[in-house]
Amino acid sequence: MGPSNINPNSNGPIQNRSNMNAQSVTLTVNGQQVVVTYSRLQKIVRGLSKMAYLNGETNDEESYGDEIAEDIFEALKLIKRKKHKK
Repeated sequence: MGPSNINPNSNGPIQNRSNMNAQSVTLTVNGQQVVVTYSRLQKIVRGLSKMAYLNGETNDEESYGDEIAEDIFEALKLIKRKKHKK
């Protein structure tokens, strides 16, 4: 991913807001802070869900994509919590 995903001025690991689309997770990767927003993740997952649809893995691209985005985002939050505990 490009430099647009790097946010060295982030104030916290997770910005808690009630709307999941407004959330982001900040992870440190190779010494750089990388911000992963839920909306960016949804855009990436759209391509994956299209491929899943074309391969016959799903009949509903949109709900499949939403489920995958939520799963990945929750996994990123778990990784951040585990790293934060160390």
